[in-house]
Amino acid sequence: MSASGSGARVRLGMVGLGAGLIGLVVGAGLGRASAPEPAPAPDAIASSVPQPRSAPAEAPQPSAPQADAPQRWEETVPPAPPQGGLVYPRAISDLPPVNLPDLVFAAMAPKGANPLRWDHMTGARVRWLTDGYETREDGLSHRHGLARVRFGGRKSTVLRQSPEELAWTVTLSTSDMAKFGPTAIELSPGAGERPCFGDLYDGCDFDVATVLAGPFRSRRICRQGGEANYVDIYWLTAPGKEPARLSFSMTCGSGGCSNGIEIDPRPADQRCGDDS
Repeated sequence: MSASGSGARVRLGMVGLGAGLIGLVVGAGLGRASAPEPAPAPDAIASSVPQPRSAPAEAPQPSAPQADAPQRWEETVPPAPPQGGLVYPRAISDLPPVNLPDLVFAAMAPKGANPLRWDHMTGARVRWLTDGYETREDGLSHRHGLARVRFGGRKSTVLRQSPEELAWTVTLSTSDMAKFGPTAIELSPGAGERPCFGDLYDGCDFDVATVLAGPFRSRRICRQGGEANYVDIYWLTAPGKEPARLSFSMTCGSGGCSNGIEIDPRPADQRCGDDS
């Protein structure tokens, strides 16, 4: 074989070897481009990239503005009502309820109480609002309190933002000299400027049998008035109590009907009324 042929074959071999090496390098480069390199460790990034001191770290941003919406909504929701619902006025929310016959029994004068004192019924379930008693210009002396009354499983209510239990007013009064004590005790549904009457109220009327469902012996003396608006007067006795005269009133109008109770704790006799 001639020297020129051997040289040609050597040059061709070198060309083939060079082409193979180029193919290997290009293939390796393509492989590296298609497969991402693993991310460097956080410590390595922190050490290799200097952080400028003048640029504070960016504060984290909330993921979505809707995250604050539940909190704003909760602030507009009124507090959950206590067990048994809301009570008006709120001042007696913690006062235990009392059954109407028990309140009537507490209103009757104890045996031997003569005269009746202004501290009468302080042991009853009544939240007294008056310090001592007050005397008006017309000479009427009075003392007011509130109670949460139940009658026949019912209670009085008033519609405010939602239906709420409505307190009853308990009033001790006299038109005589105050030093002789109260001569009348009134029990009526409603409180202050909210007497229980009208289409926003419920539980304003009740049956007299509910009133007399306690340890009483009763006898109706008379009725004053007509069919829709009247007063039934009863003679009432109970163990450990002085006899009392109880007036059960019914008042009706376009807004409905309402009942009330007045007790004369020390009646002089069993007459129907002062004019009898």
